[in-house]
Amino acid sequence: MQNSNQESVCQAVRNTGGRYVDRGYMPIPLLLGQKRPPKERGWQHIRISTQDHLNTHFSIHQAVNIGLLTGSPSNNLVDVDCDLPEAVAIAGAFLPKTGMIHGRPGKPRSHFWYQAGNAGESRKFEFTHGSETICIVELRSTGQQTMVPPSKHPSGEELLWHEFGEPGAVAYDGLLAAVGRLAAAALLARFWPGEGVRQDAALALAGGLLLNGFSEEEAEVFVEAVARAAKDDEAPMRVGTVRSSADKIGGAEPVKGFPALTGLVGNDVVATVMKWLGIQPKKNTTPSNGKGRELSQAEKLVELVLGRAELFATPDGVGYATVQGNIRKETFGICSTDFRRWLAGAAQEAGFIPCSNARSDASTVIEAQAHNCGVIRQVHHRLARVGEVLSLDLANRDGQVVEVTADGWKILSESPVPFVRHKNMAPLPKPVAGSSLEELRKFVNIENEDWPLLRGWLLDCYKGDGPYSILLINGEQGSAKSTATKMLRAVLDPVHKAGVSRLQRDEWELAISASRSLGLFFDNVSTLPQWLSDALAAMATGTGLRVRQHYSMDDEVVFGLARPICFNGIPDFAESADLLDRSMRVTLPPIPDNSRKDEDQLWPGFHERLPFILGGLLDDLSRGLRNYANTRLEKAPRMARTARWVTACESGMAEQGQFLRAYQANRDDLNAQAVEQNLVATCLLRWLTRAGYQAGQMWTGTAYDLWGHLREQLSDEIIRQSDFPRAANKLGSQLRRIVPLVRQLGVEITYTRTNSKRLLFITLTDRWAVPENVTPVAKGEFVNRLRDQSFFRTTPAAR
Repeated sequence: MQNSNQESVCQAVRNTGGRYVDRGYMPIPLLLGQKRPPKERGWQHIRISTQDHLNTHFSIHQAVNIGLLTGSPSNNLVDVDCDLPEAVAIAGAFLPKTGMIHGRPGKPRSHFWYQAGNAGESRKFEFTHGSETICIVELRSTGQQTMVPPSKHPSGEELLWHEFGEPGAVAYDGLLAAVGRLAAAALLARFWPGEGVRQDAALALAGGLLLNGFSEEEAEVFVEAVARAAKDDEAPMRVGTVRSSADKIGGAEPVKGFPALTGLVGNDVVATVMKWLGIQPKKNTTPSNGKGRELSQAEKLVELVLGRAELFATPDGVGYATVQGNIRKETFGICSTDFRRWLAGAAQEAGFIPCSNARSDASTVIEAQAHNCGVIRQVHHRLARVGEVLSLDLANRDGQVVEVTADGWKILSESPVPFVRHKNMAPLPKPVAGSSLEELRKFVNIENEDWPLLRGWLLDCYKGDGPYSILLINGEQGSAKSTATKMLRAVLDPVHKAGVSRLQRDEWELAISASRSLGLFFDNVSTLPQWLSDALAAMATGTGLRVRQHYSMDDEVVFGLARPICFNGIPDFAESADLLDRSMRVTLPPIPDNSRKDEDQLWPGFHERLPFILGGLLDDLSRGLRNYANTRLEKAPRMARTARWVTACESGMAEQGQFLRAYQANRDDLNAQAVEQNLVATCLLRWLTRAGYQAGQMWTGTAYDLWGHLREQLSDEIIRQSDFPRAANKLGSQLRRIVPLVRQLGVEITYTRTNSKRLLFITLTDRWAVPENVTPVAKGEFVNRLRDQSFFRTTPAAR
């Protein structure tokens, strides 16, 4: 049965092939379900001119699809193949009439056949956009072939003739020009701008066509076809732009042209369109009413940038330009001071000095072009992670970067990703292999038990994406806290000035600092206001900061990139539970006077060994990339991704497991500190202890009931001087802050709402014990505070 069906199909193909032969066309066999001939040499020279030839080449053992040789073998029969949907939609507006058209259900009327006298070479009209090459339309002539009915397309669709009459008789050069116009119009339609600027684009296109030799009728056809292919609902109205532009030209008024269109659809698009239309670009002049005029300064700037810069936008809509400097490539924000400085220098090289209005107008067009070009990329500062590849910008004069993979690391002469380099950014030295991070320990004053935390924090900073842990460096005066912080900055993201800074005054300043550095480093912190603790916790995790744009009533700027954070200070300045929950704390020991080093001795030695420190760090990062997927933690702590990443970096080393053990102990210590420093948490634990609650028991009541129990624990003097809630309705927000703290001690706080009131449930889990017996690190000040009778009320207060 199968052979019978195949023979039937082959017979149909042979019959149709006979009709092609009768017309003087040369059929060739194609592979079953495909568009290409069998893998044999010389298919271009097959000549099937008789029925016997058809029977020989189209047997059930060879092929059942059929193609036609184009060009001279088939009496100069050529095929115009419209590949892009936009080209299919408007082909009739540009191509000559013909009685021979075929296609398939998914792309009907997509092949137009002509008898072209003196058929020239085949031409393929393609456009490369980023990494994608778009085939728009192809003119197939001698040396090519096209699959024709009754073949089956690789998609499974049957090819069919929409018209199988006489092909249109045309001159090859005229057909080529028509195909070029079709390709140009289809390309513009593919990149036509969105609502709001389509009329401007139509005016610029109409002006550009009229100024370059198109008649009004030709321009109307072209503009209307582009708008229709772009599915512009107001396509018929766009034709009016041709008459408007023609009237301006007749009255010697300025007319928008291709330079204006460039700012809306892209320089590459317009340059390709002009090439396919046979329009030679005119530099520094634009014809107007038969006379040349010099480009304005703004137009010169736009032309200068589009000729030298690669434009793109970030996912959050910020426009950037990558330009080739004298030595290295640079990436600038289009609205940045750095870009304006580069633009002024480029203009001076071109022989003019632009005024401020010209720079402003040009920047607006360039920004629009960056948004409309369709290229979306993320920009990076110092460190980038793309998949399983880390790129570290050395920010040196040569523009070198270090590429880190699971197989190791190497120095590249050019970055594979766009890095932004701010003027305060200092270079990192070229790393040297063969050492380890232990080199850093020689210069930082740190205890053995805290070294795994410091080392782990630094590795966490380099994992390439958030969330990140926060490093708190404590120590008494003279313990070299500032020096340690500056050295960590020098390893992670060195700057020319102010490697460490004081705290910012508001969220805007904090966000600006974060956008210009890989990490935030703060020196001599004594206290953290609650708003700053919340903002920094959000910054560490990448939750984001939303702030109002300066000098604007309704625009907002969202900073959403996570950043590593490091503080140093003498007291335990971090009190917020949310901040401590993301932190690691190291305490630097005091340095004896006879062991103290002068900075003039310390820093030269550090900078000499920094390349080796960096090389050891990169080795650890490569190990982390190699082992991360197979690293599993028996019990995932808070900031589990950080713990897993650092453990992966330690895999196979003597240090393996050191970080996780130190981190768990450090978290217990910080949790105890957070409880100690929170008055509501301390009162809750004291009340539960005094009342004799045991593991497995539960207390139920309202917020007012609980507020009364907690208030009974404090003296009136402390209530007046502290931030203890003055009323029961103020207790809720403070309870929510302490939920994760007391949970570590076996106290669960939950809420429920009934028809009449909202209830609190305080459940003591199996982890509950008398507070001083919870963990060894919970003793000390915590226990003393619970027992301090001068602090707490000794007799119940009147309700």
